[in-house]
Amino acid sequence: MTDAQIEGAALWHASRSVKHLSTQALKSEYLSAEGGSLLSAMRKMLASGKTPSLSAAAVMPECSQAAAKFALSLSTISTPDIGFEHCIELLVDKHTRSRIREACQKGFDDSFNKTKAVSTIVSEVASSALAITQTNSQSLVRMNNFSQVNRDIQFVNANPGKLLGLSTGFGVLDRLINGLTAQLYVIGGRPSAGKTAYEGDLVRSILEQGTGVMEFSLEMSADQKRKRYLSKLSGVSLSTYRSAAYSHSELQMLKRAQQTMDGWNHWVDDDPSITIDDIEVKTTMMIQKEGIGAITVDYLQLVNNPGFRDRFEGLGNISKRLKALSKQLNIPVIALAQLKRTDARFDPQLKRTIIPKPRLDDFRECGNIEQDLDVGILLHRDPVFSPQDAEVILAKQRNGPTHPGIEMTYFPGGVTFREKTEH
Repeated sequence: MTDAQIEGAALWHASRSVKHLSTQALKSEYLSAEGGSLLSAMRKMLASGKTPSLSAAAVMPECSQAAAKFALSLSTISTPDIGFEHCIELLVDKHTRSRIREACQKGFDDSFNKTKAVSTIVSEVASSALAITQTNSQSLVRMNNFSQVNRDIQFVNANPGKLLGLSTGFGVLDRLINGLTAQLYVIGGRPSAGKTAYEGDLVRSILEQGTGVMEFSLEMSADQKRKRYLSKLSGVSLSTYRSAAYSHSELQMLKRAQQTMDGWNHWVDDDPSITIDDIEVKTTMMIQKEGIGAITVDYLQLVNNPGFRDRFEGLGNISKRLKALSKQLNIPVIALAQLKRTDARFDPQLKRTIIPKPRLDDFRECGNIEQDLDVGILLHRDPVFSPQDAEVILAKQRNGPTHPGIEMTYFPGGVTFREKTEH
């Protein structure tokens, strides 16, 4: 069938069904100028309480003579050869291919004319590809489609006790959240609580399961990250302030750690000025190019968001887009976030000064983070009174239980956490 025949069939079906006419699946941008004006006219008639038809739409002011002629030709059709749903599929395919051609042509023209840097051209083409993917994602679905639910049920029955998602490396947390799935996980903590160390433990666990990870590190360089992972794996401190020479056994442990890391599909982007647009584009590219299966952002309040003067609204936009990214790309997104500083207070029962446990409403500068996250994890540690004792508070889980505080031990030399219940 020709494009005109497909478009005509879609309009014919829409003119005879309120359901088809009002669905969001049929968009004017999928149609020609004439077809788009006819669709718009019929929808205006429907909104005003009139019975929509192609003949009535053809005489409305927004419809040209060409649109009226198109409507007349459609009135001669008894029943199209294809159904409405098939029409939509073909129209979306045609529209998507057209947008891809336009994006590629623009990239070709910029390359040929040498008007932009290569990195800029690649970024713009990738951004266009992401926009096309997002635009054509199906957000409107029927609730009687149980295929994914049944797949989850079958998985649980076939694998009793096995996690639905990626293991965090922490047994208690895994049992509570059933592993890391395509959701937005936000790890909150006050300064020096150990957020980056805890994130590193999660990343290590994901990598050891054979899944690639992309880290966006806005506060720490890639080299600093690399040293942290070597410390985690070897147990050898790579602190800048170390004075003693490394022993032969320590050097061997570090060598084995390097060999392990050499087999990981692990990437770090340490651009401190990265934007949320960059994160979306680079994540999409790395999934396609390197097959990564999870990303982390360290940390959320440092992500740049041009165009938002209001800090509160800007951070809210970032958290919303990170949540959308996890859903669209079907990967876990783990973001770190700073919590407000809380003054220490004297506890009469303990007879000492304590730092109160953090709460979800402690997210610095933005309450939207609490609203957007699917799983909220808060780290609590008193680095002065008890530097090795820590708690992981599962403060929010959209589809599961919470926990007031999983007891942990922090090992500063290896910048790593361990659940006390594991020992």
